[in-house]
Amino acid sequence: QGKGGSLFDDKHGLFNDDLALHDENFALDDGPAPAPPPPVPSYLGVSERVEASLRRISADMERLHGLHAVRVGSVFALDLHRRDEEIDALTERITGQFRSA
Repeated sequence: QGKGGSLFDDKHGLFNDDLALHDENFALDDGPAPAPPPPVPSYLGVSERVEASLRRISADMERLHGLHAVRVGSVFALDLHRRDEEIDALTERITGQFRSA
């Protein structure tokens, strides 16, 4: 009899203990433990954020182009001041996006 009341089966090299094929003192040697996964690089996800920023900038640039076209075509319109403010605000937003990218 082995430790803990288990019977060692010499024929199969196993410990038998009421249908369980193990012993608390028996451990399999699977070799060295696997290495932990490498740390996540700090630059991971940067390209995705840059691409998202560039898509927003591109959309804003298209809108700015349209605003300029409307502004140039409306020399005698009454809302020139509002258009100019909108163009200035969008230009500042695009500039800020480039600075933060």
